[in-house]
Amino acid sequence: MGSPVTLLDHGFFRARAVSPVLSLAQPRDNARALTVAAQAAAEAEVALLLSPELSLTGYSCEDLFLTEPLLAECREALGQLLRDTAELPLALVVGAPWPVADGRVFNVALVLSAGQVVGAVPKGALPTYGEFYEQRWFDSGEGVALIIDDPRFGTFPLAQQLGFETLGVRWALELCEDLWSPAPPGVAHALAGAQLILNPSASPEGVGKAAYRRDLVRMASGQRLCGYLYAGAGPFESSKDLVYGGHLLAAEAGSMLRSPAQWVLPPSSQ
Repeated sequence: MGSPVTLLDHGFFRARAVSPVLSLAQPRDNARALTVAAQAAAEAEVALLLSPELSLTGYSCEDLFLTEPLLAECREALGQLLRDTAELPLALVVGAPWPVADGRVFNVALVLSAGQVVGAVPKGALPTYGEFYEQRWFDSGEGVALIIDDPRFGTFPLAQQLGFETLGVRWALELCEDLWSPAPPGVAHALAGAQLILNPSASPEGVGKAAYRRDLVRMASGQRLCGYLYAGAGPFESSKDLVYGGHLLAAEAGSMLRSPAQWVLPPSSQ
């Protein structure tokens, strides 16, 4: 018998956005939840899996982002996640705080594939208004182009204008507020040939915000003539007076696609 027929044999590329159940400031628990999500995605022939902004730690850690214990635990969790997903035939996007040698800390989306860190994309637009205080904890990634040479995770680029390719599909990343900014990096990605833009986000809910966010994603896909995949942080994110809804969106060339929620429980909860 020959090999089983896959989606790719029919010209389809499957990408998925998930919002796993989160344990705030518990990176190892989150790594396990992300592993479960990745395993389920691989079984469904998903080639590219997107998780929310800062999905290894949670977005709402606030001043804990300035502490060495959380940053060290995040590295341990990343190593665990790389080991546990190394054999899966997909690329995985996870969010984490990433300190560099000169003392700066970036809010990055890490691209993982085959047990390796392929690249890191830093957030450029750091909201510091209303309920947001990101400039207190992170440095902007605008204009940053670094080569990370990490003793544990190897050598990989850290820059906003990184492009990736999975099974012949070209894709790129912009993080949350980057989409809301006057000059979204996804525009340059589309001009450079990206067919799909991914956005890991932690946008809290408010009256009418889900509809506004949906329109923003839809119009971005139309303006750039590409696919757009958005993964928002879920309701386990916050322990204070904000609400996160785990909004998951998929659009293509100005039209919304079906976007059911993908809730993934960690092994201890199943």
